[in-house]
Amino acid sequence: MRVLHFAIHRVAITRARCHPETQTYITRKTAEGKTHREAIRCLKRHLARRTWHLLQPTPEHRTTLSRSTP
Repeated sequence: MRVLHFAIHRVAITRARCHPETQTYITRKTAEGKTHREAIRCLKRHLARRTWHLLQPTPEHRTTLSRSTP
């Protein structure tokens, strides 16, 4: 779990430094009254949710898995 947290942190920090859309996201969050640290925390949550959804099987794959298992 610690390695996963570090990986998400590294992605968030790198994106905040280099990715224009992420910089806009951070700016928007700070304009909402959040500190930079809180904005990064929000970004990490967003990245974790997005990654989780990408790792989930598609509905077609889910039905195939449920049929093949006894």
